[in-house]
Amino acid sequence: MLIQHSIGDKLLPEVPDYDIFPFQDVDDVEFGTIKEFSIYGITADPTPRRLTGYLKKRHRISSRKAQLQEQVHPNFPFSTLPIDLGLLVLGHLHPLDLYQFTFVSKLMRSIVLSKALAQGAWRSSYERHPDVPAPPPRMVSEPRWTFILFGPDICSHCGDRGAAPVFALAEKYCWNCRDDFAALGGKICDYGGNRIEGSHPVLSLIPREPTVTGHRYRPSDILATLKKVTLMQILVNYKIQGLAVIFEADKQILKKRVSVINAYTLRAKAWEFNLLREAEEDRNLALKYVCTRFSKWLCKQGYKPWDISQSGLRKFVDHYDVQKASFPVFQRSHQLIMEYAIHDRHYDSNSRRRFLTRMFTFYESRTKDAWEMLPHSSLVVDSFLQSRFTEDMTYNEVEQLFPSFIKEASEAERANLALQLPENLRADASGPGAMASKVSLATAVFSCFSCRSKAGDILIGWKTICRHMRVVRISGCTLFRFNPRLSAITAALVTVSGLRYETATVDDMDNKNDRFLCGECRPLRRHRMSSLRSYTWFDMLHHLWRHHRTLIATGIVPAIHLLSSEARDFVVDHEEVRFRPTWRVWRCSMCDEYDMNWASYQEIIVHSKKEHFVEDPLKARSIEKMKHSPIRSRHYDFRLWVEPHHNCVCLRCPIPGRRRLFTRSLVLKHLETNHSTLDPQEFMDWTRMTIVAATTPCDSQSKNLPKVKNED
Repeated sequence: MLIQHSIGDKLLPEVPDYDIFPFQDVDDVEFGTIKEFSIYGITADPTPRRLTGYLKKRHRISSRKAQLQEQVHPNFPFSTLPIDLGLLVLGHLHPLDLYQFTFVSKLMRSIVLSKALAQGAWRSSYERHPDVPAPPPRMVSEPRWTFILFGPDICSHCGDRGAAPVFALAEKYCWNCRDDFAALGGKICDYGGNRIEGSHPVLSLIPREPTVTGHRYRPSDILATLKKVTLMQILVNYKIQGLAVIFEADKQILKKRVSVINAYTLRAKAWEFNLLREAEEDRNLALKYVCTRFSKWLCKQGYKPWDISQSGLRKFVDHYDVQKASFPVFQRSHQLIMEYAIHDRHYDSNSRRRFLTRMFTFYESRTKDAWEMLPHSSLVVDSFLQSRFTEDMTYNEVEQLFPSFIKEASEAERANLALQLPENLRADASGPGAMASKVSLATAVFSCFSCRSKAGDILIGWKTICRHMRVVRISGCTLFRFNPRLSAITAALVTVSGLRYETATVDDMDNKNDRFLCGECRPLRRHRMSSLRSYTWFDMLHHLWRHHRTLIATGIVPAIHLLSSEARDFVVDHEEVRFRPTWRVWRCSMCDEYDMNWASYQEIIVHSKKEHFVEDPLKARSIEKMKHSPIRSRHYDFRLWVEPHHNCVCLRCPIPGRRRLFTRSLVLKHLETNHSTLDPQEFMDWTRMTIVAATTPCDSQSKNLPKVKNED
């Protein structure tokens, strides 16, 4: 019997070989000599097999981890095992291992590709590894499907490289052959020349490959199925007895089988998409590491950081697919790196401007909090060219003067903005430094006249102005004007909060964290209760400027209610900071990668975990959201009840964010019913709080608040 022999014996009968793997006709001696070779340690092929290489790399890493945990026998006598035990061992391998097992020898290849011997091993391998998508039943063999998943990118038709798998057809096609053998549904025509659209009944009977641009089908399958369906429909129209029922039953069976194939195809596409994403992330990390090493070696050779084009260096590494960041590879490819990554120093005006811009970019990347303390690069570069630069200056002299000039230009720009402030705000400024610090006052409200963005209407403080320069326009906004009307409203907000508007800064108002109610808005009446929306001081300014600009234009300060400390705490407990996931308002507090271009919440979380290995970035405070960003709404809209006598709060409720306001009689009933408190005590079981602490102007105390009467 066949199982009496061992796997190493050559007494096996000839097994027909599957013509699905490359090099099937190569002898054993020739097979080991075929390999890719690179002279310089870099690959000239611009489309390498990144996905297959990433799969093998990840599988090797997982195998090494398994070897550390389990005892491995390096000299495992596999060739001396009986065939039944050898097939049992093969069933425990990964499908990728089985695929690579076919390249060991012709004998092993004949065993693994034998349907009579190894079909159970293939099925067992897929069952033991559910993360690998299994082949659709009754469509394709496991070895063929494994070649589609892990094999080289060789086209099934022409044999060219760069082919992508088409799982629904169990083939691989290059870009030239894909439209011929896996065409989009809208590009296939029937025998009459009419295009077959997505609602055509024949398409539901054909397996399809989902793509971004639509579904792909095999044109020959569509035409053959269309001919059969048309013929059967003609016979049904002639009312042949029982044919309509048989035809409908066959269609339902075929649709059910096609739906199963489409489900397996979707799973394989999702697996491929996730692997491509992980492979791209892994490659980006490798490219970043290679670029960092090459930049370091270029700096050691005498090149300045601003002379090195990081985009050009990355383009070189990506184009030639540099795999090793070793110094020999750097030396051999030095000439190519010079062509791609080193900027030429010319003496025309455009070259000087680009040179200074690169120096400014490098300076702000090495300066802490440069994104909120330095103006736009165009403003600094223009100022340097107009005031300090002369035609006889060399690049070395520019490199010595420009870094110190950046800080001077920043202070000068702040001083110029401070000169626009009224006399009462800059009365005690004794020097240039004190004058520049006045821009950080809460009442120093500026508006941008260089852009039409609504984010430029209210800019408070130097940090907000710098952020607006970088975020709104690529060239930067440079025209800012003091807004006296909004400054007057801010002064009223600061005054009612208990601070002096001449000295209170933006940080002082943020630290107080007061809440305000608009005295001009009409209370919302819902469920027989009146409520007003609460605002922070910055959101209050935006609300007044958006909804009450007509009143502000007349010079009248709108009515503003300041909540008491206990009412503010009650509101803060009910607020929930809700940043939308797509809002790019986050930066990393541990590096400067997102100082200029802020990221979304998902991007900054992934960056913090991968780059800094922080498991919980929010808890570790390794990420930071931008205050006063162009995205105005930062808090969940909370409406505070302003009904008379609804100012009592239950202290027995365990969650502060779920407490509500009651009247005195209702809170006593609530304590008796929900907390079984028969004799509730004030300040212990419940408390009464004051809603409004102050109002500005003082004569508008009850402008939109209900009048309070004595409670019975």
